[in-house]
Amino acid sequence: MISPTVDSPLALICGTATPIPTRTLTVHRNNFTLLRLALAGYVVCVHLYTLSRSPYLEYFGYLDADLAVNAFFILSGYLVTQSYLSSHDLAHYGIKRFRRLYPAYALSVLMSVVIGTFLTTRPLIVYLRDTAVRFIPAQLLFMTFLRPTLTGVFQHNPVPMVNGVLWTIKIEIMFYIALPALLWCFRKMGWASIGLVYFGSVAYRMLLLSASVRSGSVLYNELGRQLPGQLCYFVSGMFMFYN
Repeated sequence: MISPTVDSPLALICGTATPIPTRTLTVHRNNFTLLRLALAGYVVCVHLYTLSRSPYLEYFGYLDADLAVNAFFILSGYLVTQSYLSSHDLAHYGIKRFRRLYPAYALSVLMSVVIGTFLTTRPLIVYLRDTAVRFIPAQLLFMTFLRPTLTGVFQHNPVPMVNGVLWTIKIEIMFYIALPALLWCFRKMGWASIGLVYFGSVAYRMLLLSASVRSGSVLYNELGRQLPGQLCYFVSGMFMFYN
């Protein structure tokens, strides 16, 4: 069990001897892993159809990818808050987040490149050159929007990107960075601060969705899916953790 006290590193992180409202952390088996596995499978099914538009997978088109993504963000708010409060200091928290995320992320990027060598329709030397110069740097730096495709791979698909969910990783990292500030605001102003963040996030997303409908531009909708439009889900997970 880990419970924040006035002498804990958590109090030092917050810069005060008054801790964030006490929440005892108990390490035990739970169903979070099963839930995340189910959501991940759901996302895979949605993207199988979304990226390929194969008529054999048309029944997957009735699924909503945003449902699973938003659920992941809520789970993240819960579990990352727990991780932060059980950390010795900010450095320990950062190292845990890095080890949790980046090795698996980098491996998925590199495995996509390896598999792509068997699927590309371009000469191998062209594929490897473009991949090394454009795809790998953009992906490993979380700038997936710069190069979401592999040269000659899935080029005849309606959506030729090789991994359609990697856009969420940069948002996860922004959540990790924002969490200490959110908890500091929580300590200063209580739930009012979390409520402001929540309703501000919802208002931002609704505003851009409305602009997208009025203008017919998908750009507004895409911007609405970025921060701060996703913060409402993350802080919902934080709220659930404390309650």
